[in-house]
Amino acid sequence: MANYVVTENSRKKLLIKSLENLGETYAFVGKYEEALDIFQKMLRYAERNHLIIAKSKIKIAGIYDNQGKIDDAMNLLLNAEKIVNKKFPRCPRGIVDELEIELLKINIHFSKAWIYFLQGQNQAAIDSSQKGVALINNLERRSIIGLNAHEYNYKIQTAKIVGLNTLGTVFFNKGKYNKAIEVRHKALKISKKIGNKFGVSVAIGHLGNLYHEAGNYDKAKMLYQRKLEISTEIGDKEGIGIANAYLGFIYQDRFDHNKAIEYYQEYLRIMMEIGDKRGIGMASEFLGSIYYEAGDYDKAIKLYKKSIKIAEQTGDRQGIAYVSGDLGLVYLNRGDYRRAKGLLQKLSRISEEIGDKKGIGMASLHLAEIFLNSNQTAKARHYLLKSKSIFKEIGYKQGLLDTYLALTELEMKISEKRLAGEDDDARSIAKDGPVIRVRRFDKKTFHYFALASRLVRELKSKKGKAQVMLLKARIGMAKTQSNREIKGQTDEKFKEAIKIFEELRQPFELAKAYYYYGEYLLRRTEVRDKIPRPFGERAGVRGQEEEKGATEYLQKAKEIFEKIGAKFWFKKVNELWNQVK
Repeated sequence: MANYVVTENSRKKLLIKSLENLGETYAFVGKYEEALDIFQKMLRYAERNHLIIAKSKIKIAGIYDNQGKIDDAMNLLLNAEKIVNKKFPRCPRGIVDELEIELLKINIHFSKAWIYFLQGQNQAAIDSSQKGVALINNLERRSIIGLNAHEYNYKIQTAKIVGLNTLGTVFFNKGKYNKAIEVRHKALKISKKIGNKFGVSVAIGHLGNLYHEAGNYDKAKMLYQRKLEISTEIGDKEGIGIANAYLGFIYQDRFDHNKAIEYYQEYLRIMMEIGDKRGIGMASEFLGSIYYEAGDYDKAIKLYKKSIKIAEQTGDRQGIAYVSGDLGLVYLNRGDYRRAKGLLQKLSRISEEIGDKKGIGMASLHLAEIFLNSNQTAKARHYLLKSKSIFKEIGYKQGLLDTYLALTELEMKISEKRLAGEDDDARSIAKDGPVIRVRRFDKKTFHYFALASRLVRELKSKKGKAQVMLLKARIGMAKTQSNREIKGQTDEKFKEAIKIFEELRQPFELAKAYYYYGEYLLRRTEVRDKIPRPFGERAGVRGQEEEKGATEYLQKAKEIFEKIGAKFWFKKVNELWNQVK
């Protein structure tokens, strides 16, 4: 009879182990429904074995997380945590596997940390991760001997990799890049040491994110391609999908939209195949950003709204925040400032709540644009200085470049307002004579322009180069009234900026370049007194050819702004257009 009991227990133990391995295999290749079915069978076979019950619930929670059911996942984890924190009843052989219990506790801490991160509870995520790391450190100090020593050491190190990667993700999103780099290098080192290719793939993908954020696109691309190779080699479908998304980022940043769409669509296809709801929402956001850059705002809005809906369903607070910000930019470009402001404030509010510094910085930058376009320069300055401080702190160079460009615009606008007579200290007028010429833009304009130019060279940004070129041409407008050589240089800068925007297929930026060049040519014609002149100069008669050029470029700008629905800019063109007619 005793032999029969031992045999039966062994058979059941072997069956449960087989179910666990099969479920993990299904989960790894992205067959979540099949994995869920297997883990639920494992739970049923567990009967009164508390260790297996807890393990099964942790496995099911992992599937729920991948399916976007994070509340259900957290409930199962909390239930499993109660089980492992109780005193275990002794199994039939009178042995309690303390190592297995400790490993379950570690997995629970790291799984909870990930869900806290998705919910935007970054500090809770850090605390939970650090509890898991502390338990691992305790296990590492213990001497594990016996037949299963190698297996347990491997499990301990694998759990440590998971914890370090989770911590790295939280630090990355909080803008603590140095800490993120430190823990991700640790994860990579351990993964290589124990031969865990999955861990290597995850770690190098995360390191690629850091290089990407720092503007080192070549290094990031190399790491993303390596991640794709490893994920393909080991059959990690989720990893293959994520690597495709990462490569899409690179091509989008290089304005190869067709290539970016290919990678994003492959990411979407894989996420749909494996049933990863959160991934489907992110793919919708990425594709929406392509249509936004291409000026197809209706498609962008549709995709962004789909992404927000999924983020709300899956409880992804950071996703809700960022896509709300993306949607806000569409309305900002369309001149619907009420909607844009509400959505950007939502980005700011959620980012503040979850401690996401990058999100706070992005919200501040784009809120400043609204105030800048509304001539509320004091508020614009406040938000731009805030974004500058945040982006410098976290080392986000693209955000810093965009802020310096906006600060240059701000200082130009302030100078123009002063010279228009809104600030009597800005110009000096002789008692009985004409306006005394002063430099149009002050030192702050040139300071921020120089900082932007330096970052453009560092980032090797083609779009940034065009933006800087356009600003340089507009700054040159103040000096061209009596200097033929400078006029020629200014023309070249306008045309070079236009050429780059045409190559990059950036309709919104291109239309603005057309507008500013048209404005410049119109000022140079000096055919009507009512046309605004720098420094209050009187209009003369010259240049019908230049007036024709102004008409041509303003018409191009008008057509694009009308097509994409940029009401604010369409109105600006019409106001200038009426001066030509």
